[in-house]
Amino acid sequence: MSPKQLIYWGFLTPPTIGQINAQNYDTSGLILSNTGKYTSDSVNKAFVGHGRKTAGIVADVVAQSQNRMGVMFFAATLDHAREIMASLPPAHSVMIDGGLKKEDRAQKIQQFKDREIKYIVSVETLTTGFDAPHVDVIAVLRATESASLYTQIIGRGLRLHDNKQDCLILDYANNIDRLFPDGDIFAPEIRAGFVGKGEG
Repeated sequence: MSPKQLIYWGFLTPPTIGQINAQNYDTSGLILSNTGKYTSDSVNKAFVGHGRKTAGIVADVVAQSQNRMGVMFFAATLDHAREIMASLPPAHSVMIDGGLKKEDRAQKIQQFKDREIKYIVSVETLTTGFDAPHVDVIAVLRATESASLYTQIIGRGLRLHDNKQDCLILDYANNIDRLFPDGDIFAPEIRAGFVGKGEG
């Protein structure tokens, strides 16, 4: 069954592409390596060390998430994630990266799932196999090399929850324009914007 059908029949939460009220990262200089990944130098140039821009983006996410339950940030690098964390309320935010000890990672994830904290910042993690149904905001602050990875990221917010009407997608790295020029984030299944019953 396609994502469109799963949304139509009520098995997934509809995504809503949000209006961006902050300056996007400039991803025009990203360079793909022979392995199909963006080079670390070009990623760092695009995302790291832009303190004022990152602070403005985080402020926009926080403002748009005021009446939301759970917010996932997807960062480009570890340093970038630290910059994001610097602009989030420390008592309500955690960062998850591959270097965390297993027990520390589990504790932080559980805090987020229990809604003791509202914001979780992910670095190269939580794109698959992560299930927190209350997540209703996905903030993408990294560039993805493939449409499939992007849809996996978006999928973290499409789990059903009693108090969730939709999942707000906020993309500050031009992924939709780059990967889905026709505007369909699950092309050709789901149209960018609110998708509900009766829409194709």
